[in-house]
Amino acid sequence: MNTANSTKKNMNIDTIAFSKGFLRIKERDSYEDEAVQNYFDSLDCLNPIVLNMQVELMRYGYMFDKACLFYLDLMDDETLISIADSLADYLADAYGDGCYVSLFGNYPTSVLMMSETEMFIHQIVHYLSDGAYSPAMPSCDDQELLMLHDKYDGVVLRDSYKLIHTITNKEFCDYFKKLLSSQQSLTSYDKDVIAYVLKNSYEIANSVNEIIPEEIPFKETLCIVFANVDSYYPKTVTDVLRYAVYLSGGDVSLPKIPTALDYGWSNLQFDRMSQYLKDYYEKQLTAARAPFKFKKFSRPERRKILDMIEHLFTEEKKKGKRGDNILADMKKYAERWIRLGEILHPGEYANRYPETAEAFTTLRIASQYISTYYSRVEAARKADDYELLISIYCERPGEFARNIDNLLRNYPSHYQYTLDKFAEVLSSISTKMIYELLDHFNVRNDIDFRDGRYVVIKGARKPSFKLPLLPELSYNVISYLLKVLVTELNNRFSKLDSLEGKTYILDESIKNIALPKNMRSMNFMPGQLARGSKLPIDISTGILRCYCRWTDKFGQYDLDLSTSMYDSKFNYLTSISWNTYYKREKWAVFSGDVRHRKGNCAEYIDVDIKGARNAGVRYIVASVNDFDGQGFAKKDAWAGIMERSEFGTPGEVTWAPSTVTTGFRLTSVCTNIIMTIIDIKDMVMYVVDEDYSGIPVASASARLTGDYVKRYVNAKRYFNGYSLIDFNITSRNGSVYSVEHDKIDDIKKSLADNKAQYLSLKKKYEDELANLPESTDVDRISKRNELYKNLEELNKYLEKLNNTEVIEYNDIASDYTKLLNWMF
Repeated sequence: MNTANSTKKNMNIDTIAFSKGFLRIKERDSYEDEAVQNYFDSLDCLNPIVLNMQVELMRYGYMFDKACLFYLDLMDDETLISIADSLADYLADAYGDGCYVSLFGNYPTSVLMMSETEMFIHQIVHYLSDGAYSPAMPSCDDQELLMLHDKYDGVVLRDSYKLIHTITNKEFCDYFKKLLSSQQSLTSYDKDVIAYVLKNSYEIANSVNEIIPEEIPFKETLCIVFANVDSYYPKTVTDVLRYAVYLSGGDVSLPKIPTALDYGWSNLQFDRMSQYLKDYYEKQLTAARAPFKFKKFSRPERRKILDMIEHLFTEEKKKGKRGDNILADMKKYAERWIRLGEILHPGEYANRYPETAEAFTTLRIASQYISTYYSRVEAARKADDYELLISIYCERPGEFARNIDNLLRNYPSHYQYTLDKFAEVLSSISTKMIYELLDHFNVRNDIDFRDGRYVVIKGARKPSFKLPLLPELSYNVISYLLKVLVTELNNRFSKLDSLEGKTYILDESIKNIALPKNMRSMNFMPGQLARGSKLPIDISTGILRCYCRWTDKFGQYDLDLSTSMYDSKFNYLTSISWNTYYKREKWAVFSGDVRHRKGNCAEYIDVDIKGARNAGVRYIVASVNDFDGQGFAKKDAWAGIMERSEFGTPGEVTWAPSTVTTGFRLTSVCTNIIMTIIDIKDMVMYVVDEDYSGIPVASASARLTGDYVKRYVNAKRYFNGYSLIDFNITSRNGSVYSVEHDKIDDIKKSLADNKAQYLSLKKKYEDELANLPESTDVDRISKRNELYKNLEELNKYLEKLNNTEVIEYNDIASDYTKLLNWMF
């Protein structure tokens, strides 16, 4: 089951809003603050349905805020039940709602009570039975458990919940506009969200045009709009190709068509394989190439695609051009365009779309005569005509930005000319690219960066790979570049709505949130965050439970949960997994290796943080391996981290959604995924969600996963979530105050108390004015003037409070799209 299918089945406007941290309401009460306050002051009993909804949400670590409860209580029972059912289905899918059984039931009590020999025998019999055998759950009394507790101490409590806030239909439209305006790649879930909202726009707007911004800069997002809104035309012919790929169910990032497959961790050479294996891998390759095929389009779809291309030629003619740039862009993906032409049959519509029909003919029989942008770049390089080369790059500022490092290091004598020309076109470079350049050049000369650069190829999830060592650049050059980039970004923010007179109190913990980049390849997770973000762990001692859960209908899957341990210098210490857990660390417990068992399955690894620290562990890498080699995309599987109480608590429920700190739906075609890196000294966990290649055994990949730990822990970025928001606000003349995370609640309470007090005084003065008779009496005139003066002062204080906003870690961490609002 892939991400799209599993999220689409529970998708509606309410679950979409909830996934972003909101409860959707039609409109706000004009006196919302006072109404909410009075509501809670006088509340005798809450609607039982609303109460049950709140209780259900708390099972998963969420709570409605006061405003949500106020508006929910105003809804009729039918509406409440509809919302409750939708949220229940969404949460059950995202967090798991059922019994996910490990090999040894009553985990971890049963494991703690068995000897290593007993565990080994049970495990072997489970293997020999091909998953049919599971050990019986042993029983024990509280005294035995208390004896075990002497060895394992530490308690985890969930004393905070993710708050859900209200959002009106109009605010939702504005939020959706900002999502469409993003210059970044979006997750597969948000692409489904865009398609759903465009098709069902009537639920929140009078017209679909109310939710579409003037410009949709990111191409992959744009093609989804093409498919759902007829009034949009593409700006480049490659956008048309993306649209055709989108209609065919392919990857609109246009990755290369696979010509061979990675045979996984097998060391066999293809020519030494049996004919059976050769046939199997050939079928796998055919299956991998299938998503790149175009479907048989209907006649309306064919006409729409051809009309889009013809429209581009018409626009070129209006500019006095022949359309050479269109042909050049088509040549870049010539093979796909030829395949598409075989489906579209443009010759049948030659009279209606003559330029398009001619373009397909030229591409098919005379593509060698088409001059492309990249061939011109290469010709200028070979001719050693640097000014011509830079003039060509200036035609496409984005290409100039992507090649600026290459130009500066390979043509050092021309660096000033390069920088001057780059500064001239900087205003045409996307904001997304500016962020990437800032990150790149901020650490450009760091040896760890130059010798440790990793990239992930766009398209299907693949392991990142290391790039060659970069030579150093002049520090003067880097300083100049950073200065012009920051100045340009400041100019762009300053053109947005002014924030003068507004005050923002920022939670310092927002520094742990990384800017969202390359979200395209990330697995779906509730409260989606970017790779490299750090999630705080609420406990200083206690138990972390790594988990992997899946549903195996036919007994075919063999997923393996693993943890690898490293010290503070990134040296490998040990692994806890299916092939090592019999060694039995005193501070870690494994639930057993489930293999080919039907039903709801799970594997758990509990780590006692205090015990792990005493053993010299600082970093824990949690990963999942697919030992049968089918890839996660075919399985309905989740993996993540829970924060639990001490080992073997009597009556403890093994699967408790409310304790889940983070979780991913595993959708990779790869067989190995690193979920997270946990730093048990600083008590944070890094969002990783990266595939890696190699043998699907944690202990065999220790050096590789150690490289991931070092890369994530030592990562340096020009902007994190906090510094970006600070930069945005100050660029727009707003004021920013930094506050420690632990003090945020006190500040919010103080602001709320002051506001309530001022509102109460305001009402008192207004009532006194209303009851004061009109009179020329000096005392009454003086009293009236005094009341007016008091009201004027109160309104100033209230205005200042209304212009003060607290931005908490949870506000930004509830979903990565919240940060996009501050980025663009």
